[in-house]
Amino acid sequence: MNRDSIHMVLVFLSLGLALVSIFLAVRVVLLLQDTSRTLDYLAGQIKKVDAMDNLNSSAMYKPIHVTLCVNASGSSCFREVYVGGVTVLSVISRHYPVVVRSNGSAVKIIGIVGEDCSGEWRVYNGEGKEVEDLLIQIYDDTTLYVKCLGRC
Repeated sequence: MNRDSIHMVLVFLSLGLALVSIFLAVRVVLLLQDTSRTLDYLAGQIKKVDAMDNLNSSAMYKPIHVTLCVNASGSSCFREVYVGGVTVLSVISRHYPVVVRSNGSAVKIIGIVGEDCSGEWRVYNGEGKEVEDLLIQIYDDTTLYVKCLGRC
């Protein structure tokens, strides 16, 4: 091999290494941008969770009064003190053995042991709004109504 061919090989190797270096630098910059976006997203999620914790921390663990009324065969009500953050399901199941079903997004009552209902069981809050999910937490004094829609 003569000097010119060695010189050409070295030039092409240098150009190849330069292109590889540029390609790798671009990849690193793109990876850093993706990492930055991911970290920004996670920081936003952490802020949301932190805000929810701050919102609920004052109401968490404070004593609340919950009245539970079940209107199936007659009407019976229980008024007890619970800890803030208790779920609707735990209030109901403290007094009645219940059978529940989850559709993947909400938990509902499908039966109460010892209570006849040929219709559907529904749970309402003190304002008359239906409680869509029994895993909702309660932070304030309230009344819950469990009703059989249909023949009891």
